Amino acid sequence: MAYLADAAGPFYRTRLLAAAQTGLRFGELAGLPITNVDLLAGEVHVNQQLTEVAGSLEITERLKTVTSRRTVTIGRSLSELLGEHIGRSPNGHGLVLTGTGGGRMRRSNFYRGVLKPAAAATGVPQLRMHDLRHTHASLLLAAGEPIPTVAQRLGHKDSATTLRIYAHVVPGTERGPADAMDSMFGTIPTTVQGWRGSSGGSDLTAEVIDFPQSQ
Repeated sequence: MAYLADAAGPFYRTRLLAAAQTGLRFGELAGLPITNVDLLAGEVHVNQQLTEVAGSLEITERLKTVTSRRTVTIGRSLSELLGEHIGRSPNGHGLVLTGTGGGRMRRSNFYRGVLKPAAAATGVPQLRMHDLRHTHASLLLAAGEPIPTVAQRLGHKDSATTLRIYAHVVPGTERGPADAMDSMFGTIPTTVQGWRGSSGGSDLTAEVIDFPQSQ
């Protein structure tokens, strides 16, 4: 991620890092007002977004879902990065992130002029802006963050949506059932000489328990 951000250049580096570290949708990030960022508390309040209607860019409080209206915590490093950027790049729109001329960021222009060249330079030419949101969620789940926490952070309407999209990156998703069976049946002796499972199965030679046939 650091290579991708660096490839985008000093001005746009902040935008890519902010996207990857918050998981905000492009419109939420592009429409984020400075007044909604509490750098001391490390919080970003999402209650509006930038949308494109008939070629015109507009700020609207209509979000994708009811749960899209949320507060996202940010770390110290991102707080400092955003603070420095706000101080260096004032604009007449009162937004945290804008285009190079201080205008609102248009998704298509940002993709063609910034993300696509940076992605190609780092060997991932098919990368989309939304993939940074997926990366954010995947890293949190892989680190063991609870699904409901990640769902709230992403603004998903419920945890089921998050699980459906990211089940493949949740640690233990595939091994969980097998490990659960081990923990319940691991003490049953087997005829396999010297075998011992991680759950504490017997390491002694013994007879297989004879279960009655099902009716």
